[in-house]
Amino acid sequence: MGIVETVKEIFKEQGKLEGKLEGRLEGKLEGALETEEKNKTEFVTKLLQANKFTIAEITNFASVPEKFVIKVQADLAKKQKI
Repeated sequence: MGIVETVKEIFKEQGKLEGKLEGRLEGKLEGALETEEKNKTEFVTKLLQANKFTIAEITNFASVPEKFVIKVQADLAKKQKI
């Protein structure tokens, strides 16, 4: 194998390693975001079930948009009807 082929092989392997690393990082980030979403949903659910707070207060406590609280509230209502 000549120098050109060796250099090509090195760059090919480097590209594979970079692709694997990028995939792992994306997977970890996606997992972290899903966990954060799940935790916020559980927290908002508990606050809604307490029936002591307004949507505005829950939005403030949980640091989420009002739409998020309303969606969790709607999902909770659907589950309770089943």
